[in-house]
Amino acid sequence: MEELMKGVNTNLADYDKRTALHLASCEGCTEIVVLLLERGADVNSMDRWGRTPLSDARSFGHQEICKILEAHGGIDPMGLDSQTPCCEIDSNEVDMTGGTLIGEGAYGEVYLVKWRGTEVAAKTIRSSIASNKIVKDNFLKELALWQKLRHPNIVQFLGVLNHPDRLIFLTEYLRNGSLYDILQKKGRLDPLTAVAYALDIARGMNYLHEHKPHAIIHRDLTPRNVLQSEAGRLKVTDFGLSKIAQGKDVGYKMTGGTGSCTIISLQTKLMFQGGPSNRGEDPEKLADKRAYEDLRPHLPSIVYPEPVKKLLRDCWHKNPDRRPTFEEIIGHLEIIQENLQQKAITACYYAVVSWFLRLSWCVSCHFSLSATKCGGSDIKQELKQDKIDDSYYIRRCVELARKAIGHTSPNPMVGCVIVKDGKIVGEGFHPKAGQPHAEVFALRDAGDFAENATAYVSLEPCNHYGRTPPCTEALIKAKVRNVVIGMVDPNPIVASTGVKKLQDAGIEVTAGVEEDMCRSLNEAYIHHMLTGKPFVTLRYSMSLDGHLLNQLGEEAAECGGYYSKLLQENDAIILLSSALAEKSSFPISKEPAANQPLKIVLLKSSNSLMQIPALKDNADSKLLIISEKDKSLEPQTGQEGIQSLSFDVISLLEILEHCKHQGFCSVLLDLRGSNVDLEDLLKEGFEQNLFQKVVVEVLPFLCGGQESVLKYSDLKFHAKKLTSFVSGSSVLLEGYF
Repeated sequence: MEELMKGVNTNLADYDKRTALHLASCEGCTEIVVLLLERGADVNSMDRWGRTPLSDARSFGHQEICKILEAHGGIDPMGLDSQTPCCEIDSNEVDMTGGTLIGEGAYGEVYLVKWRGTEVAAKTIRSSIASNKIVKDNFLKELALWQKLRHPNIVQFLGVLNHPDRLIFLTEYLRNGSLYDILQKKGRLDPLTAVAYALDIARGMNYLHEHKPHAIIHRDLTPRNVLQSEAGRLKVTDFGLSKIAQGKDVGYKMTGGTGSCTIISLQTKLMFQGGPSNRGEDPEKLADKRAYEDLRPHLPSIVYPEPVKKLLRDCWHKNPDRRPTFEEIIGHLEIIQENLQQKAITACYYAVVSWFLRLSWCVSCHFSLSATKCGGSDIKQELKQDKIDDSYYIRRCVELARKAIGHTSPNPMVGCVIVKDGKIVGEGFHPKAGQPHAEVFALRDAGDFAENATAYVSLEPCNHYGRTPPCTEALIKAKVRNVVIGMVDPNPIVASTGVKKLQDAGIEVTAGVEEDMCRSLNEAYIHHMLTGKPFVTLRYSMSLDGHLLNQLGEEAAECGGYYSKLLQENDAIILLSSALAEKSSFPISKEPAANQPLKIVLLKSSNSLMQIPALKDNADSKLLIISEKDKSLEPQTGQEGIQSLSFDVISLLEILEHCKHQGFCSVLLDLRGSNVDLEDLLKEGFEQNLFQKVVVEVLPFLCGGQESVLKYSDLKFHAKKLTSFVSGSSVLLEGYF
């Protein structure tokens, strides 16, 4: 500025004959362009390639500067060539005849060729349309646009091939293929990988949207246009349908389709799910439904973490102004990624846990490599690629059934889906013992659509009169054509009679679809039906060095925590009075609308009930105090809602017999309290084979030289089907006896 004020010549040029006006025009410095013109700069000065400032401004897409230069008499002697990238490559350096066809784009073919010893991708425009001036103009504009882009998540432009007959440009070659190829090969991705891929795409798209002076709109963001480098990074490519987003841009005609709802949210959905959920549906009709009828894809909780579901729904908001920008999407994804990484770090001490478990009671644990992946439940582990088939609908039945966790005992949890012409027309689940069964609710939901439809049920429909009529009659009356069930009901009253009744009525029945998942859903009910005894889960906490603990991990008892869910799932929980001595309240499930379990408090030692603070303020009517006959129960056991029992000697077997007579299917033994009491219970439990399942919470700290809670070290057991999960900062192990 000072030099200009002194009167310096504004037309001074470098060795390429490029003036300050050339540089300001190509860099988009509008104010400097105006200042130089006011100071007498030659608007049409030419560099040694014959380019004027207007040529540069057009080449780099600076429309405002173009108008200023044109208003001052600027010309562009290069014409259309000014929009061709400056980085020209001699055609003799690339042997196109020896290239390998690796793909086809909107404008032409893509070949794998070698340039200066390096494999690169050569993108061509079809000869049949190269003569079309509009197409050629768009192609050259694409190159002029692409040559300015520099970002780790954008495929790198290398140059345009100076070929006399064909339009060809070179980009870096990414040998790992496209995201489409990855999904076809691997199916559903694990959450951490899916989020990392989504971040790559979002960062690349944010760079395009934040491009100056005008945002770049991709308009063809499909899995085929996202490529992967050898380092595993995803890069956005193919700007054949890109366009400068200007206020009043008319005359731009797209030469290809834009795909169906091709936005970052659907890319993320595909990665989590492994494929589209709309197979068999017309893409254009589906797009219309999503645009005009506010139809959105189903996001099952067994596949999508809650933060991911929320982000996807925000991206699909009906009001475009409410949808997040890519910059905001990146922020959300980074938080989700950080949380997932923290869980993965916690999971890294699985191997350490397996060794330390041997120190605690000499446990012999058998890890299955296929079952120790972080962050899954039985449903998550069984869920494969989300293709629309019988398995898909049974998995949906299981998802519906789980809505009634803790409310159906002694009945099983059951879900039902009615499907007609490939679409779900009715859904239902059994909400509570005494209420109508899942099939009834699903048929009501389907209405007349149930006729000639297929009913999917997680458990064989009942065929007897209880508190509700048989579900087989409801299905027959609704005139369903087929019934697919997850498993046969072990209840002797049903025991395949439901299947036979349906078959006798001319209904085709398929059984055993996703049977393992359905059995896992109702493991307590099945055990109760087969043995007449409650299903007992043993729970305890331990440190990394094998010491038993009287505490829970962070957030374990909060809503969504594993302990809160255990309380929701079980009909009763057995606690030692010694474990409640310092507790101000009894443990309760904090899950929404949870049905609280019966609290069974064992008064084995000489502890006075007065020493249990929770008893004084008990507002829970579901409380049972069990003591030995030589121990007197204090007056507060007579208060409303508190029951009491006395045994000669407190026996776990007798307690479970009482639970059996109460109709309980599931009981949780919470292993906290004095060592003497615990040892007696455990010894009896293992000697009598009273335990069916074990849940171990391993907290991330060491106890050092402290003595273990239990001294009974001769106890050995084998945990089968051991699986592992992350819960807050702890690791959970689940196994069966």
